[in-house]
Order: sequence, then structure tokens, then C-alpha cells
Amino acid sequence: MTSITVLLITVVFVAEMLRKRAHGHRIEEERRRADADLQLIRAQTQVQELAIVEQERKRFLSVVSHELKTPLTSILAFADILTRHSDPLTERQIKHLNLVKRNGRRLDQLIGDLLDVSRIETGNFSLEFSDVPISDLFDDLTESLQGMFELKSQKLLVVNLASGRLVSADRSRIFQVISNILSNA
Repeated sequence: MTSITVLLITVVFVAEMLRKRAHGHRIEEERRRADADLQLIRAQTQVQELAIVEQERKRFLSVVSHELKTPLTSILAFADILTRHSDPLTERQIKHLNLVKRNGRRLDQLIGDLLDVSRIETGNFSLEFSDVPISDLFDDLTESLQGMFELKSQKLLVVNLASGRLVSADRSRIFQVISNILSNA
């Protein structure tokens, strides 16, 4: 065999190896692209599924809030009627009715919070500012939360240093915020 023949065989051999290597790289690159495409499709599917779950959560929140509010309104109204229009009630009956009303108002507040979340998410939440007497606000908070503090064997002491002072706020929202803070105490 001549050196030219050996050289030609070597060149053909090297060319074939380079062709196989290039073909292998193309296949590997195609596999990587297919994997990336599959991951993208999975991610898009997860995003779509999460969007559906989020829509259902919002719908559920709204429906449940409204469904709870209807019977609660009847319970509170009936407790008020019993308190005002019943034959003389025993001290124990009055205590129980007051407990029903207090817990009913608390539940009503929690349902209102759920409705607020729903309104915030849909962009229908608004604040109504007015001048609120600070001392009246804390008097109402004290009255509203007194039972809860008694159940926890805690005492709420309010020192009125703001007599006659006003704050510009949405009364129900500022009440809600302070009530939530005190409820978590």
C-alpha cells in the first residue's frame, strides 16, 4: 500500500468520524430542544391550571361568603327579637342570647372580611373617609371586644387621651384594622 492510499483511507476514516460526531451533536441538540419544548408546555399547562384554580377559589370565596351571610342575618335578627320581645328572660338566658349576638357579630365581621378580599381581588373595594371621633371609636371597640377578652381571661384597658379629637378615616375599616390587631393579642 502506498502512502497515498493510506493517507486517503485515513482522510475517509476521519471524515466519517467527523460526520458521525456531527450527526450525534445534531441528535443531541434536537433532544435538548424537545426537552426544552416539553418543559415549556408543562409550565404553560401548570400556569393555565393555576389560573383556573385561582378563578375557582375567588368564585368559591364569593359564593361561600354570601351563603353564610344569609342565615347569619336571620340568626342575629331572631336573637334581637328574643332579647327585646320575649317574656322576662332569666339572667342565664340573657347571657346566652348576648353570647349568640356577640359571636354572631364576630362571625358577620369575618364574613365581611371574606367579602372584602373578594372585592379587593375584583377591584371593587373602596374607602369612605369621614371625620371619626377617636374616643367613640375606642368605646365601640371596647364594647365589641369585651366578651372576647373575657373568654381569654384578658383585660382591655383604654385610657382616653384623645377626647374630642377626630381622625379622618373610613370608620368601618379603621375599626376592622384595630379590632383585628386587638383580637390577635
